[in-house]
Amino acid sequence: MISETVEPTETLWNRFVRTFGGKQKAGANPYNLGFQRDIQWFQRAEVALSLLQSIGPVNSVADIGCADQKIGVLLKSKGIQAVYQGLDIVPQSPEVIACDIRRDDLPSYFDVAMVLGVLEYVENPTAALARLRPKVGHLIVSHVAREQNLNVTLEKQARLGWTTFVHTQAFEEMLTSAGFQVKTSVLTPDQRTRVWLCVA
Repeated sequence: MISETVEPTETLWNRFVRTFGGKQKAGANPYNLGFQRDIQWFQRAEVALSLLQSIGPVNSVADIGCADQKIGVLLKSKGIQAVYQGLDIVPQSPEVIACDIRRDDLPSYFDVAMVLGVLEYVENPTAALARLRPKVGHLIVSHVAREQNLNVTLEKQARLGWTTFVHTQAFEEMLTSAGFQVKTSVLTPDQRTRVWLCVA
């Protein structure tokens, strides 16, 4: 059962930072993990959770590129009863399964796979998403939309390590080519990142 009482983003974020530590130095880790405690990452996770709640009850959630597992924390804080499994190319805790979305399959079927802040680092997102599709019912995925980030130069893109940085329409074409049906999408509060809900 989903809790009717939801804490404001700022309150949840403050509690998360208090529990897991403050802002880390940018560039301290690969895949920009130094930014993982920024409120923008937390807000993106909250948008993803709102899309998850729109699906209805789910039994299992795979959080691919889970970083510090904020999706797992949010699931608990919102009273969502689902088995949570974090997966990441750079596991930050023993319960996280090492997984490289570019070449690894999911260990089992999941009702929902969340892929937040990952595909910017993947050269062929369509192939990675197509590999996921047989093992998920729904996909919740984010991408930093090029048209919302005109100030991101090629130099900044290289510094961030992004190999994929496309417009919304091009990203939706990747989703469709991988076999997903787009149901809806939402921009994050900072208007930089779009989060999609798709059906496999």
